[in-house]
This record gives sequence, C-alpha cells and structure tokens, in this order.
Amino acid sequence: FLMITELYDELLSSGISCVQFDDTRIASGSYDKTIRVWDIKSGDCDSVLTLAGHSGTVRCLNLNGNRLVSGSVDRSIKVCVARILHEPT
Repeated sequence: FLMITELYDELLSSGISCVQFDDTRIASGSYDKTIRVWDIKSGDCDSVLTLAGHSGTVRCLNLNGNRLVSGSVDRSIKVCVARILHEPT
C-alpha cells in the first residue's frame, strides 16, 4: 500500500491527464507531454520508462502487452512497442 501512496504522490506532482493500468503496470500521460510507465509488482516507485515525443498534453493511453498507444492535444497518435512494456509471463 505504501508504494501505491508514493506513486500517487508522484503522479499528482507531474500533472496527470490520463492513466491506464493492468495487473503489472501503470502508465500515465501528463501535461508535461511525457508518458511514464511503472512496474507495480516491483514495489519501486521510480518510473521504469519515460517516453517523450508529443508536443502537447497526452490525453489518452491504451496499454496492451508490449504496445502503448497515446493520443495528444497536438493532434497526433503515437505507438510505442518496447520490450520493457511486455507483461511478465
């Protein structure tokens, strides 16, 4: 529970605009134009991955396996496919 509280504080400090999660990860889109992904099973509150590339606020996310799709107010959709996004088996 402590890890989730610390993660929540981190999410609030960066101006979160959207969140997507599954059993192992939380992904957040932010007003600072970044996406952060956390491994919630590790218990570590540091983000595992920070993605940049949008020129506006990230407004929506879809996390599915090793693929993360994001939409932004900059009128773009980006697809990230990364090994680190893969759900553990």
